[in-house]
Amino acid sequence: MLKDNNVKATFFVNGNNFADLTVEPYISILRRAHTEGHQIASHTLTHPDMTKLNAAQMWDEMSQNDVLIRNIIGKSPIYMRPPFGNVNALVLSAMATWGYQVVTWNIDSADWEHNGSPNMIAENDASYAEGMAGHPIPATPFISLQHDFVDNEIGWARHVITRFKKLGYNFVTVGECLGVPASQWYR
Repeated sequence: MLKDNNVKATFFVNGNNFADLTVEPYISILRRAHTEGHQIASHTLTHPDMTKLNAAQMWDEMSQNDVLIRNIIGKSPIYMRPPFGNVNALVLSAMATWGYQVVTWNIDSADWEHNGSPNMIAENDASYAEGMAGHPIPATPFISLQHDFVDNEIGWARHVITRFKKLGYNFVTVGECLGVPASQWYR
């Protein structure tokens, strides 16, 4: 669906949470996303609240997830999104020390809250309208949080793409949104 709409996205992946990056079909799905030009980034191995971990536990989450990603796409991402968007001084310091750039979002679609609802698209639209209130359209770039494990995510993504293209937005990876060349997205 993304390919059909000429859209590139960034996938922040967990190695062992909703999917298991040690088995098919998840290995092939991640490899295909990368091959098709989507950016792959880290979202920790098991999706813990990083603010509740010590540095050694955070390192285990990040380094083990990196190994899984590197085994599939041949490189490790520098971008990471902390689970729940939760950060504190220790998380930010540790991530910077280990060469990660922490990325959060401007707008949360709240798709995970509306998962399974027959009115998911309308409910997600309301979340978007609230988040967009402070963003002049289309002058301000923004990073939207969406999840690939949500029921009807393809229908929701198709709706978002159509809606925001009509408003003049382009869909790009996080790296592109932040103005960073693709050669600097991985190590």
